[in-house]
Amino acid sequence: MSANPYQEYKKQAVMTMTPGEMIIKLYDECLKMLNAGIIYIQEKNIEACNNSLKKAHQILNYMRSILNRDYELSNELAALYDYYVRRIITANIKKDIEPLEEIIPMITDLRNSFYEADKQLRAAKK
Repeated sequence: MSANPYQEYKKQAVMTMTPGEMIIKLYDECLKMLNAGIIYIQEKNIEACNNSLKKAHQILNYMRSILNRDYELSNELAALYDYYVRRIITANIKKDIEPLEEIIPMITDLRNSFYEADKQLRAAKK
């Protein structure tokens, strides 16, 4: 049985990403799940909300786990990721959008900083 061509394409796309592209993709997916969580809270769709917020939580835990702790910035990022996870847990338990609305702009800014750094790194390599 042959594999789904779209799934193969997605797999290949991930396999050829640079580390910078992968981090940006993780941030994008985390933000997508947080925004979905807000919508699900507003719709009172508890199961979908829980699933989305758990995925965002898992992404942040993964990002914390891959930090290179040889750099002080990594320790600061780890603390930020811990804070974001605590706010996600609070939002999920209380089914309250306020903690999500607080951290989404912060995560967006962090994502954009990584995007700019990756862009500058690529330009310097050329």
